[in-house]
Amino acid sequence: MRTIELTEKESAYLLVALKQYETRLLSLGEGEMADRAGDLIFVQALQRKIKKAGSER
Repeated sequence: MRTIELTEKESAYLLVALKQYETRLLSLGEGEMADRAGDLIFVQALQRKIKKAGSER
């Protein structure tokens, strides 16, 4: 996987979008959530990576 350079503004925008998607995933019904559990794990991992990269600047 290659590294993508983001500005602070781009990082903030992406974190907001990921948070909104995470909220939508968490509001799904039990059956739908089972199908989307991998998406939720991916979104949360991506959020952590972006925050960590931002703190290392």
